Amino acid sequence: EVILTPGVCPACVWNEDHFPFDTFDTAGFGATGFAEPGSPHLLKAFLQRVSDTNCSEAFEGTTRGLSDGIAEDQLCAASLNQDSCQGDSGGPLQTTLYTYKEKVPTLVGITSFGRGCGYGSFGVYQKIQPHIEWITSIVGESLDMIECAKQYQSFLDINRLEPECEVGDPYISRVQLLWNDTLQHPKCSGTLIDYNTVVTSASCTLNNLGREPIAISIAGHTVAITQVQRHPGFQPGSLKDDIALIRLQLYLKINPAIAPACPADPTTKFATTSLRIQMKPMESKTQLFLQSNQRCDDYQRSANNITDESLDCWSTDYNLIPGLCEIDQGGPLFSYGHMELYGVN
Repeated sequence: EVILTPGVCPACVWNEDHFPFDTFDTAGFGATGFAEPGSPHLLKAFLQRVSDTNCSEAFEGTTRGLSDGIAEDQLCAASLNQDSCQGDSGGPLQTTLYTYKEKVPTLVGITSFGRGCGYGSFGVYQKIQPHIEWITSIVGESLDMIECAKQYQSFLDINRLEPECEVGDPYISRVQLLWNDTLQHPKCSGTLIDYNTVVTSASCTLNNLGREPIAISIAGHTVAITQVQRHPGFQPGSLKDDIALIRLQLYLKINPAIAPACPADPTTKFATTSLRIQMKPMESKTQLFLQSNQRCDDYQRSANNITDESLDCWSTDYNLIPGLCEIDQGGPLFSYGHMELYGVN
């Protein structure tokens, strides 16, 4: 029986169809150079993904397994001065993902074969994800990444994302939209900009039956909605002019738990924070404040079909486990101080 410790712990397995990583690490006791013996110590190498085209060309004319080019369940990786080598075959190709507090080693592939060792030579790795169904049928248990992280949480390295990425209670200007039919509504929120006015996305104000929310909830208070005003340029299903104002029946009473956000000066330079809502809670808190550290480049805007100048795109470098949280639709894009409102998710 394996005794688990912070140094000996099962890896979680990447099981999503898409594969967004470009950097990996691999480990083993293999040789550290051509014709050299294996290492007595476990060593780690850091690798970059290589395109399928470049990888296939590198193995062209060799006897090493790529006569038809790299297969869909394989990937190539390399580094100028690091590599897997003889004795490392079968070892892990992994990346590091995060929960709110821990690093999670995540297995994405297995060392298969290569051409030479080091000095930029390419290694070919077998992806795990295409074989998840078969692996699950053998081991007889789920390979869900969140369940894995929770099961081995006490053995994972602590890596708090705070203060850049903060787990907290609902913020004092964020409201939840409430509906008559709890099964037919979008899961949306909004932001107080006055004690009787909420701004949200227009797409959040119509459910799939064409009905509007009936009330908002904030800090334990529920207030009825009297009017929803969507931007006149908004069209359902479109990203353009996706903004709406909600008027409340009563003014919210001033108290320390509630404070409207201030719309930002458009000339202000800023760092931003947006919210994520836990899907599979690993914390008692309910929200994740995630700092957006850079605007999307032209490629990212194009990939997300963002062409309208009224839309902005921000990105972050946090590699959270998929399914841990989701975007707070209709919710705020804050200044990092959480008081100025720059946009609506």
